[in-house]
Amino acid sequence: MTLFYRLPEWACFIATLIFVQISHEIGFRIGTMRRLKPGENPETAAGTISGVAIGLLAFMLAFTFNGASNNHDLRKDLLIDEANIVRTAYQRSMQLPDPYCANVRDLLREYVDIRLNMSQHRRGNFKQVFDRMKVIQHDLWSTALELQKKEPNTPMLGLFTESLNELFNLNAKRSNAFLQGRISIIIWIVLYFLTFITMTMVGYRIGLHGIRSTFMEITLALAFSAVLLLIITLDHPNGMLKVDPRPLADVLKILGSGS
Repeated sequence: MTLFYRLPEWACFIATLIFVQISHEIGFRIGTMRRLKPGENPETAAGTISGVAIGLLAFMLAFTFNGASNNHDLRKDLLIDEANIVRTAYQRSMQLPDPYCANVRDLLREYVDIRLNMSQHRRGNFKQVFDRMKVIQHDLWSTALELQKKEPNTPMLGLFTESLNELFNLNAKRSNAFLQGRISIIIWIVLYFLTFITMTMVGYRIGLHGIRSTFMEITLALAFSAVLLLIITLDHPNGMLKVDPRPLADVLKILGSGS
């Protein structure tokens, strides 16, 4: 898993801030040394190259932000679909005879409760959570099969089974999005490499002029680090910008009330 998802978001922000500042300082020192050499005027070439680097970095930032935003929107859509499917499955299960109806309600309630509390689990416990959800899915399917054998003419059984299939398929898609639907580590490496090159060139041009503003340098580093923090947060399933869980919370209330 990418390093960014193992570290707290504030640590990623500080690390990026330091990285940008170091890159800028390296470029400034090189530019200062070139400026002090007599008979050289590299300003024109430096301006052209830094302009190209800034353009490439801007493109890479837009590309990465778009990918992170799409991942966030996908998780939001999957959660809404999941809430609707669970609600439909429960409503159809109300037509099943006892004790199957009560059993399904208890299993769906536990399923939704686990989903709502996933963000509170530590990363090392995710496997246990997924394993428990698989057990719940197995128990739901076993309930449907048992009812099919004992009372094959039960009304709504076919529609209930269809809802379970939709829930299982969506859960597999959501798990895949959670585990694999992230920005590739290669993209992060390229993005930070371009950041290093660009910030070094910016510092280099400032060093050639011999005039620097600490306030402006810190402001630039803060702004750029904030943009990267936003991308990391959007791409992280349990980041600061979490998907609104209210659709599932509303379903849990329905399951709890038994209405």
